[in-house]
Amino acid sequence: MIKNLNKKDWYYWGYWSQFVLFTSPWLESVNSEPYKKMGLSKIIKGDAMVLSGHYYYLKDDIDAACNIAEKKAQNQIQWFKKFFTMCEQKTEQMLQLKGRNDFRKFVNSMVDHFACSLLVELLDIWLEGYLKKLCKEHNIPMMALTLKMQPKKKTLLMQYNSELKKLNRNNIDSFLNKYKWVGTHALEGRLLTKEKVLDELKLISKDKKPERVTNIRIPNEFRKLIPIGSELIFHRSNLIETIDKVACSYRPIMKELGKKNGLSYFDIISLTHCEVIDLIDKGKIPEDLRKRKKKYGITFINGKYSVLLGKELKEALSIFQPKKRIQAMELEGIIAYPGHVKGFAKIMRTIKDASKVEKDDIIVAAETTPEYILAMRKAAAFVTNQGGITSHAAIIAREMKKPCIIGTKIATKVLKDGDLVEVDADKGVVKILKQKT
Repeated sequence: MIKNLNKKDWYYWGYWSQFVLFTSPWLESVNSEPYKKMGLSKIIKGDAMVLSGHYYYLKDDIDAACNIAEKKAQNQIQWFKKFFTMCEQKTEQMLQLKGRNDFRKFVNSMVDHFACSLLVELLDIWLEGYLKKLCKEHNIPMMALTLKMQPKKKTLLMQYNSELKKLNRNNIDSFLNKYKWVGTHALEGRLLTKEKVLDELKLISKDKKPERVTNIRIPNEFRKLIPIGSELIFHRSNLIETIDKVACSYRPIMKELGKKNGLSYFDIISLTHCEVIDLIDKGKIPEDLRKRKKKYGITFINGKYSVLLGKELKEALSIFQPKKRIQAMELEGIIAYPGHVKGFAKIMRTIKDASKVEKDDIIVAAETTPEYILAMRKAAAFVTNQGGITSHAAIIAREMKKPCIIGTKIATKVLKDGDLVEVDADKGVVKILKQKT
């Protein structure tokens, strides 16, 4: 199947190291209620694949989604409002599953929830390109617009941060009970501890830095885009934070399901969402389960799933991820938050890399995710390969007011741990000042 695919037909979304259960629902978005209600299921083919953490989506589907969004933005703004209402509904439905011990319903609900998340990211791709075009036409710096796009209300992690800043140390236990899921992501990660909270309290700055929003007159055609961007920023983070919160409450049930079938917790999250239902209903366990963990590929092509392992996975990676040496002393990207700092690069590929981040280091990642938050408090700036203006790194940079450059595409391939780098997020440039020998 993979050998018959043309790499040119696929859009490389980015790299996220996640277990199968957090991946497979994302691939099936085309069959979801959100896609059907938003009129996308008949327009988008929906083929997608993940190869050892590398996510791919059909370019034609990206183009189709962007074309729809641009038409709707010009004369049918209600289409966006309908979608944002659906995001609210799916978020509320997911939150209602917390503590209900209905693992089957939680697993089935992941498809619709991830469909909303994927559509938010598709709309981010459209919005970024559309803003670039309009900004060029009107000679307006894009940063002047993106900084005006703020979440319409606090996401779950923003609520956590607000309460953390006001936390009375005598109330840490109740705070931990409310936010024990913070630090987990994609069915992994350790629960919040008292030690983590105390560490964060030490890092929270007491003095607020001034906002740096440029006072530029915004043409009328931009005005309706700012609330759309603000909604996308909120939902992109809040949807993922919500599923992390609810998933955390199902850990004991997943462990019990594993114990009942002679499997570990990590075996359970190495199943697809369809396989989990088969396990619950029939006690059926895939023969290749023990070989998966995070070294797997999974495709959803023509409405069918395939799991790739071993030689088949290596062949797919050789086609879609050929090894290339990239050498450069300067990178360019999109400014997510302005500023100018120098520091040592620390490459973060997984949460395990967080321990090497020290105060005033520069975090370099494919893209940041919620469990990186403590390391991000220590860092002086963030640089990512991918992202978008509604990405986690962009949102946290605006909240923490730290320089951030996203969309460099190759930062993790060029920069190395210990490189002395200059992040000029006023110009969108990252320079290597001294390479680690």
